[in-house]
Amino acid sequence: MKQLQFYKYLSLGLLLLNISLLTLFFFFSPPPPKGPQRLEDTAQELNLSNEQEQAFILLVNEHLQQMQKVHLQEHDLVMRYFSPLVSQNKLSDQQTIIHDIESLQSQKVIVTYEHFEKVEALLNEEQKKSFKRWLAHTLKAILLEK
Repeated sequence: MKQLQFYKYLSLGLLLLNISLLTLFFFFSPPPPKGPQRLEDTAQELNLSNEQEQAFILLVNEHLQQMQKVHLQEHDLVMRYFSPLVSQNKLSDQQTIIHDIESLQSQKVIVTYEHFEKVEALLNEEQKKSFKRWLAHTLKAILLEK
């Protein structure tokens, strides 16, 4: 009889512990990580005029298209590189594929650098003071740093 009562109290204690842990997780969890900056945030941070904002949006869309094109090419090359593991057919041009992937990685960096130069060219002297802070924040987001 005493053992039965012990297990009842133990079960009740574990139930309360579970409920309290769930409460902690749901109500006191840290906020989700901040995602990439929105265009509106950038326009506000850099204090862009309406004309500058429209030009900035065009630059962003152009950059996205360039990056998507490079990403698709890179995806195809990576799939070709790993295809021998799936099909058991050896590729003779694996070093060439690696060189092409490296070239695309370089192209991504160059295209992004040129994009930031174009964004900076849109700004007046007062806005360029905010640009450096914005660029540092943006690079941290791109490089997935905290």
